[in-house]
Amino acid sequence: MDLLLVIALLAGQGARVEGLDALTKKSLRGGPWTITGVAAPMEGVAKNDYYSEAPYWWPDPKDPKAPFLRRDGETYPQRFDAHRKLLGQMSEGRLGLGLRAALLGDKEALRKGEEAARVWFLNPATRMNPHLEYGQAIRNRNTGRGAGIIDTRSLIWAVEGLRRLEEAKGFTVEERAGLRAWFREYPRWLTESKIGATEGRAKNNHGTWWAGQVLAFSHYTGDRALRDRVYAQVRERMIPGQIRANGACPEEEARTRSLSYSAMNLDGWTVVATLAGRDGVDIWEYKTGGSGSIRDAVNYVAPFVAAPETWKKQQISKFDSVKVLFVRLDRAARGEKLSALLP
Repeated sequence: MDLLLVIALLAGQGARVEGLDALTKKSLRGGPWTITGVAAPMEGVAKNDYYSEAPYWWPDPKDPKAPFLRRDGETYPQRFDAHRKLLGQMSEGRLGLGLRAALLGDKEALRKGEEAARVWFLNPATRMNPHLEYGQAIRNRNTGRGAGIIDTRSLIWAVEGLRRLEEAKGFTVEERAGLRAWFREYPRWLTESKIGATEGRAKNNHGTWWAGQVLAFSHYTGDRALRDRVYAQVRERMIPGQIRANGACPEEEARTRSLSYSAMNLDGWTVVATLAGRDGVDIWEYKTGGSGSIRDAVNYVAPFVAAPETWKKQQISKFDSVKVLFVRLDRAARGEKLSALLP
């Protein structure tokens, strides 16, 4: 998935990328996807509402009716995760289909991409409602929380795919307007609702990916004023609050999977910086007197991605360097050609 995102974020219209056909061929299989066929196991959740359960919360062994207990880094296998998986499949499929349609001229990919977008975003019977009131709920504790918004970071890939489908002359005028209406409403909820605003104040990867989502969606809808508010928030609070002078991000290093979370946070930061570059806003080197920059953080973590065994902080699961995105986006920002970023 990371290779597709690199292509989508960096390749220009009409670009031909060696290996793109093989990378995106699986997007022609599966779908269209919808959450409405999988009922959420909680009363009050409408069939069009997204629902998920927090991954690291487990039943109390002393009382199954008691509030769940947190076990950081250990995923509860019986949690409800169907909607998140469908969202990820839809988003990856949308990106692959959009790339095939725009860069390879694949008409079947264009048709399937249009159909899947109508199902997820436009058709009242099957669309996802543009909010996340029920994201990462914790059984016997709450019905949803700000932390659930991390689930929808895959919509960044989806919106990149929609951009590519439109480059390939996809969708009617009315459908394009409907898609933009969805992506105006969701960032409005992200920035104005109690749950969304709480996530925007998070001092870790959750805040980073919140910013990445708002930027991606407001690029698609053309809302420069909203993006400027996010850029101000990034400079004034998020970078100073997260990145230390040496490039470390203490909130991520405090986790039981500290290298994984450090890398995931930097995936988000480099997506934010890449999207900012579309507006001519350079935040790669931005820092305050006491903080480090995004590039400082990249330089700090990148050697451990290449040699995970040298990371000395807690990492209770195997680190998967194949899925890491930030190193490639940083190299692209430094001027390397796209072809050099692919295997």
